[in-house]
This record gives sequence, C-alpha cells and structure tokens, in this order.
Amino acid sequence: MGYAKYDKTREELIEQHVTDFVKIHKPFTLQGYKPGPGEVNTMAEGATNSGSLMPHFLLFMPTLIGQCSQEQINAWVPRALRFGMVGAYGQTELSHGSNVRGLQTTATYDKAAQQFVIHSPTLGATKWWNSNAGVVATHAAIYAQLVLDGKQMGVHTFLVQLRDEQHNFLPGVFGGDVGVKMGDNGIDTSWLRFDHVRIPREHLFAKRQHVEPDGTYVRHGREGGGGEHAHYLTMMMARAGAIGEAGGKLSIACTIAARYSCVRHQGFVDSSATASFTAKEFAVIDYQVQRYRVLKQVAVAYCLKAVGAQMGLAMDDLQRRARSGGRLDDLQEMHATAAGLKGMSTKMAADGMEDLRKACGGHGYLMNSGIASLVGDYVWKVTAEGDFVVMTLQTARYLLKALARCVARLATRHVANATRTSQRSQGRAAGAADRVPGAAARPGV
Repeated sequence: MGYAKYDKTREELIEQHVTDFVKIHKPFTLQGYKPGPGEVNTMAEGATNSGSLMPHFLLFMPTLIGQCSQEQINAWVPRALRFGMVGAYGQTELSHGSNVRGLQTTATYDKAAQQFVIHSPTLGATKWWNSNAGVVATHAAIYAQLVLDGKQMGVHTFLVQLRDEQHNFLPGVFGGDVGVKMGDNGIDTSWLRFDHVRIPREHLFAKRQHVEPDGTYVRHGREGGGGEHAHYLTMMMARAGAIGEAGGKLSIACTIAARYSCVRHQGFVDSSATASFTAKEFAVIDYQVQRYRVLKQVAVAYCLKAVGAQMGLAMDDLQRRARSGGRLDDLQEMHATAAGLKGMSTKMAADGMEDLRKACGGHGYLMNSGIASLVGDYVWKVTAEGDFVVMTLQTARYLLKALARCVARLATRHVANATRTSQRSQGRAAGAADRVPGAAARPGV
C-alpha cells in the first residue's frame, strides 16, 4: 500500500485489507491449501495492512480445530478456509477479560426446541473488543456460561451466526465497531449483544463434551489431566503467538531505524572552524550511543523470535495432545509460561519500538516514516489477551506455588530423614547397652 495507507480512512483500510487478503489467499485455499503452524503468524508480522481477516485465521479457525468434534470440523473448517464464512473470536466482555470464569453471557438449553438460547443479561455481558465482528465477520465463536436445567456447567464455546446473506445482523444480534483507536484501525474491533438468540444444539463445540437432546451433559474421554480447561487453549495460543510476533514487529522497527541511522548524517568529521559546510559528516550510526540503542533492540528482536519459536513448538505439542485426547498435566505450567512471556515480550517490543522511533529524530514522528504508525499500531498488544502487569503476576503466582510445593517436599523429606536417623541412633544405643560388662544376667541369678 505504500504511503497511501496513512491517508486512508478506517473504512478504506478495512475494505482494502479484505479485498487484498481474499484476492491473495482464496486461489490457494480453493486448491486445498491449509496454513501450517506459525505460517499465519509469519504473514501477520510482515503485513502492511493486517486487518480483519487475520483474527479469522489466528483466533477463530484454531478455536474450531481445537474445540470442535471431527464432524463439526468437516462441516465448518473447509467453509471457513474458502471464506464461505468469516469468523470472530467472542470471548472478552465489557466487564470481564482475562477472568474467563466470570463471563456473563449465558447459553441456556431449551429441551423442547433442542436449541441453546444465547443471551447478554447485563450491560457488562456485552462482548467487547472482539476483532472483526464490527463489520466483516459473519459468524463468531462465542464463549458463554452453559446452563442445563438451571444448573451452571461453566464456560463453553458455541458457533453463533451473526449476519444473514445480505450481511445484516440477524434478529436478536446487535453490534458494531467500538470506535477509533490509538492505532491498528484497519481492524473493526467490535461489540456484540445477544437478545435470546437461538442456535442449534449441534452448535456447542463438541470436542470434549456434548449435550443430548434430553439435556444430559456427556463428557468425552477421561476426566482430569487438564482437559476440562482446554477451552483456554485458544487464548494460550494467542499469547504464545504474540511472543514471536513481538520479535517480528520489533525487527521491522530495527530495520527502519538502522537504515535511517546509516543514511542520516550529523556532525562534521573535521570539526575545525575553517572546514567547509560541504565537508564530510558522520553517519548517525557512527555514534556509540546510537549504535547501542539500535543494536540493543536488534538483539532483543532475535531473542524474542527464538523464544517465540520454542513456545510455538511447545504449543503445537500441547495442541496435538489435546486433539488426540491425551493428558494435559502441564497445562498450568504452559499457561504460566505463555502468560509471563507474552507480558514481557510485548512490553519489551513496544518499549523498543518507541525508543527506536525517538532514535530517528523528528523524522520518526512522521507517519510516512513507517515507524511512527508501527508504534501506534502495536502498542495495544501490551494489553490485548492479558495486560502486562496481570500476565507477569500470573506467572509469579505460579512460581510461588511451585516454590511452596518444593519447600513442602523438602520439609517432608527432612522429617523422614530425621526420623530414620533417630531410629538408627536408638538402635545403636540399644546395641551398645547390650554389650556393657555385667549387663548380661549371671548364671543362676
């Protein structure tokens, strides 16, 4: 898009993104192409106008693949790949974000109709900050509290159609764009409300459970092992993906700042008063402080990319085990790791981009520099999918619990060792007493 991007309205940016994205990708998907692990993240890192269809591939489709039954996958994933439906990820609400257990949207089962009734009972239950549902999405993966015969069954995920064939909201569905943001305005970040919207019973994502026509709740596979919390996997994947993306976006800023520092000149090599104003000048990169500022962020970018790649492999393994019904005993550890790394990486990248922008002097303030818009478009990532402070505190809490378990095991081991030592000492004392002269009974006594 070049410089033209910075003169376009939000509507033009969204339209341009959808047009370009479908034009580029649809021919491949019609031939059966399926993005592999990390491919969409890589595309998102380098995209000039990464708009609404990025969440379709990065959030909506992984949720389908990770939480749907094979029958549902066969019905919905090929359609989504061919853009027959465009999905949004409807988790966060106006009053609840990272606290998924506190979500207020309800999905109450109607046995007579064999339908779930999706409802937003309060203002706080409004789905909020859901990317691409404001204008583009036709469907959404909605997280809601499942209610069966008045009993709360916890958060589950449902496929809800938002718009009809004319792209108008269906009856009972209300929504729109939340408004202009600091940056990243090529994505139609949305709000959604539901007024007793009915969906088929089969639209409960049924990888790990389903509801029988009579309302019986059936869990698939064995209990425990973390499977009951597997609906958090999409969020964890998003956080893990954000680590590598942080390195990718920071590397773009590094490239801009490094090139600027090499071509921008400041300060005469010959500083004598008689030197001509046309005399040779130092490149900004020649200055030690400038080199430090730029190369430090280059090193950080490489570090984040390496850590992101490692987290990607770990998440792929977790996803494979989740799909095959394997145990997820390390789910809490992976959650804590992804949370802490997401918080740290996004903050390091945002801070690094801003410092690199400043290192470009006044030119860095110009939108056409590329780095100014990059900072504005990225900084929200520090908050999205979990704020920096909240994420690092979650990791700290997990580490403290792990430390407490270690201390408890050490204390138990110490007590056991002390007991064994005491028993051995008592045994030696008893043996010594048996060997004391005269201690044995004399004959005839």
